[in-house]
Amino acid sequence: MQKLTEHTYGNHIYMKIQLDDKRIEEIDVFFTNDGGTIFRTSADHGAELDKTESQKEERAARRLEIINAFTELY
Repeated sequence: MQKLTEHTYGNHIYMKIQLDDKRIEEIDVFFTNDGGTIFRTSADHGAELDKTESQKEERAARRLEIINAFTELY
């Protein structure tokens, strides 16, 4: 995996990542005042269109892969 872009704006971090399968993904990370962390990934978009459990599981796995890559590269 490879970090392509990173921008930090106060409590918000944006990162564009190329995963090992060469797919390019994006993540926005927000740190809340109460110490929490909110992740928004490119895998989140379109989740409402997933009809089968298999599609939902694939999307969840992709989302976790993006979050893990962010954690490793940040």
